[in-house]
Amino acid sequence: MFGLMVSGILIFLYTNLPDNVVNAITATQPRIVQNLPDVWTWSNSSSGMYSVKDAYNWLLNPAPLNDHVNWKWIWQLNLPANIQFFVWQLIHESIPVRAVLQHRRVCNTDVCPRCAGASENIDHCLFSCPDAARVWNLTGLVFNRNSSQGADTFTWYKNMGKIHGSLFFIALWVIWCGRNEIVFNSHRENTHTSMGKIYSLLKSCEAAFMPPQSVAATPVNPRLVSWSPPMEGTVCLNADGSLIGATSSAGYGGLIRDHNGVFISGFYGAANVRSILFVELMAVLHGLHICWDSGFRRVTCYPDSLQSVNLIRDGVSAHHRAISPFKVCSVH
Repeated sequence: MFGLMVSGILIFLYTNLPDNVVNAITATQPRIVQNLPDVWTWSNSSSGMYSVKDAYNWLLNPAPLNDHVNWKWIWQLNLPANIQFFVWQLIHESIPVRAVLQHRRVCNTDVCPRCAGASENIDHCLFSCPDAARVWNLTGLVFNRNSSQGADTFTWYKNMGKIHGSLFFIALWVIWCGRNEIVFNSHRENTHTSMGKIYSLLKSCEAAFMPPQSVAATPVNPRLVSWSPPMEGTVCLNADGSLIGATSSAGYGGLIRDHNGVFISGFYGAANVRSILFVELMAVLHGLHICWDSGFRRVTCYPDSLQSVNLIRDGVSAHHRAISPFKVCSVH
């Protein structure tokens, strides 16, 4: 009777509890004593009274509610932190699919926003929805989500990670992002675009998390690098441009020093043209403007782009997309 009553209460909780937690709560057998008020008791003491000693012993040897005492494997996955956190949310069954949101009274429907043919629980969203199923078919990963041989959610995902590696979790992440693209931007991503994202992210993770010993396998000959000062009366201009691919942000900067290497001036700026060649040229152009306005007529310029150096030195056609900076930077 107690278990049924508690089960009815747990249904209305704001957050879904894992099945093993619900089972542990409903299996609790309360001690009902007539004519006594309800009070809190300390279960780790035979007297039911709390003491610092009992609390200290409990902290040394806590009795876990389930066998999942070690979640470290999630944070040790060779994946970015946002995907690790997504996996943690996924195993806790708390990613905001519509079934979860409806349970929390955030939305009034649990219908899948992609196929509109089923309730969007986590399994449907990431595995059985036609959009998700097409991605899984192209990954080549073979598994049966409905036949996990009695393993709970924690164990099943952990085993999938051992069998398929990072590819499994990256595919889950890209499917989830594709779902959100439909929900928030009304844009359905092409399946082959999703596959391109999966393998691009997989390659990036492999490069980022490659063990140090494999990187050092190729012998590298050391090379001494030093700064060669220009002639007396000549200033040195170092210029550089940068383009961040993820955000398409472009900028440039540089510094000017005299023939003794003493700092004279520095500069930086943002460019609205998303081209690395353009920002490299803008860095040179802006630096030369500063040198000219400061009265320097003998300037040695060191951009770090060989392409920009060759184009400035050799000239370009009138139809080149960066012709405006070239006209100013051309050397005579």
